[in-house]
Amino acid sequence: ETSAKPGTLQKGCILKQNDIPLVVNGVSSEKRKLAPTTKSPRPRRALVIDDSLVIRKSISRALKRLGFVVDVAANGLEGFKHLQANVYDVSFCDYLMPVMDGLDCVQQYRDWEKTHRPWIRQHIVGISAHASTNDVEKGNEAGMDDFKPKPVTLKVLKEKAESAAVSKIGSELDRMLAPQDVLDPDSVSDLEDSLSCCSRSAKKPRIDDCIRPNDSGGKACLIAEESPGSISGLVKRELDAAGWQFVAVSDGEDALRLMKMRNYGVIYLDENLPRLTGVRCMKRFRAWESENRIKRQNSVFLVTSSFVPSPVSKTPASSGSFPGGFDGAIGKPILSKDFLILLRQAEAKISETANPADILHR
Repeated sequence: ETSAKPGTLQKGCILKQNDIPLVVNGVSSEKRKLAPTTKSPRPRRALVIDDSLVIRKSISRALKRLGFVVDVAANGLEGFKHLQANVYDVSFCDYLMPVMDGLDCVQQYRDWEKTHRPWIRQHIVGISAHASTNDVEKGNEAGMDDFKPKPVTLKVLKEKAESAAVSKIGSELDRMLAPQDVLDPDSVSDLEDSLSCCSRSAKKPRIDDCIRPNDSGGKACLIAEESPGSISGLVKRELDAAGWQFVAVSDGEDALRLMKMRNYGVIYLDENLPRLTGVRCMKRFRAWESENRIKRQNSVFLVTSSFVPSPVSKTPASSGSFPGGFDGAIGKPILSKDFLILLRQAEAKISETANPADILHR
């Protein structure tokens, strides 16, 4: 039997606090999947925004026949949230809808896009059965790129999918989301529970006994993920290869508590953490930090689906907008090349700001 030594981070340990598993270096009491890289083509994505269930189903069915992965929204507000959270090859938006109509949806998204995603313009097609020439002009003014009258046939959708405008944005997305760099969480066999050293231990270690790496040169990583393994399972290989030790939690409150315990070499916070979102967690931590610490926690990155790296930037965190308190952001799905760039940045910051002993004890 083995037991965790106080003051060290044991590889393969599983810690529990309030029945919430903490995954250390990717091993948990539940079977987990690790992700190698996949080289499957990037799927083309489309969004259909329409209050009619019949229209949503008919257009979605046709787009799927053309090879698209399709999301749907029943009103303009839902559509607006989808456009913020994803980048589509093409979107179709009805004019008249409850809650928020199509013109307001597109106009509000274009305003948001200018600030948060200026390096790519989503292609949005207005659709309506009763739109006049004046309505079409209003749609263009709101930010629609094209208009198609209902019913939208398979032939019309095929022509739009093969158009120069949609092909252009598809090429831009192919370049930004290179398929060879996308990590696939579903393509490798499960880890066995027996790999966990702590699951065999007669004495369960305390959390504060296991979060301080054993002379790791400051290369300690905290991962706060939406669900167990959703981030840590994807990046374990990169962290192990670079000599990093990490602890993963699936709760914003747990992440805040661990952030207060020590300074990490790098922190990744998911935007959709349970109990306390990544943004709120960061806000509360910075407020606490200003009153209780001398040295600032550096290299804190937000993991968000609304962040798309700029194609003109060599550093994924150096461009775009992200909430205050963070040092950058990385998009979903996690791209290995961007993850490694941020990891190297964090290593450089460790070397610049302090020696290993200082990092471990501050």
